[in-house]
Amino acid sequence: MEEIRSGKLRTLKDIPVELLTIDTTYQTPVRTERDMGYLVNNWSERKLLPLVVVPHFETGLCYVVDGWGRANASQIIDSRNETKRYECLCCLVLLDAPEDATERRKFEAEEYAFQNRNVAKMRAIHKHGAMEVLGNAAVLKLDEMQKKYGFNYVSTQGYRGGGVLGSYTDALNLCKESMGDCAEYVFDLCRDTGFANMANGYSRYVFRAFRDAWRLYPEYRNGTKKYLVTFLRGTTPQQMKADAVHKYPKLDLAAACSLYLEDVLIEHFAFDRIREEKNGKVVFVNKESA
Repeated sequence: MEEIRSGKLRTLKDIPVELLTIDTTYQTPVRTERDMGYLVNNWSERKLLPLVVVPHFETGLCYVVDGWGRANASQIIDSRNETKRYECLCCLVLLDAPEDATERRKFEAEEYAFQNRNVAKMRAIHKHGAMEVLGNAAVLKLDEMQKKYGFNYVSTQGYRGGGVLGSYTDALNLCKESMGDCAEYVFDLCRDTGFANMANGYSRYVFRAFRDAWRLYPEYRNGTKKYLVTFLRGTTPQQMKADAVHKYPKLDLAAACSLYLEDVLIEHFAFDRIREEKNGKVVFVNKESA
């Protein structure tokens, strides 16, 4: 262990697994069976990141503050193979821990508890280019939709003017449904009603309402789309929202708009009612949950 006394704050070292341990006063020693099963079943040496450890020079052990599940999974992998590939694991050794044992434990506990605090969460929109390279069907469909309908999307939050998606993730989910047929229906409605060029025209509550119209009456999609264009043409997303919230004040915005458009279609086509509002939730008629 003396070899890791380099004077640096961090160093990478291959450390024998038998020298790795944890402090159970701040770290749970056993992963759930489900978590461990996921690690083992999805094991990839190429994606195996270094563990993060704090050396205890007085004992010769390294205390893992990030990666104990990977350490255990590596030994399960080894137990299934004749060749022991993981007698040592690559570790990022933290060399700036306090020498005092109590303060060092606090240092380790903080590293363990907040190990991802400086890592910005990667959202679906940030992965778009990578998913294009990987040939993701939904992302490629979204690209196709963008070329056809001319909308844009941004990664920042805030006001959405005309032609800008309110939620990239919601748009992507539309493209995942029924090989993109749902997306075609929804974007056709946004374009033909004029919503596409208005503020919030591609908002989550608009997408949800149009998506559910597509889902609820699969045999009448051409008819429902044509009628909704007629009904909504000349109004605005904000007006649709206001009407929906006025009718269903106990529901959240997206659910209120969805159920409001269902009512519009029922009134025009005399469809059987599929859903209703009950105790502030949308539920299927004669079913327990929505």
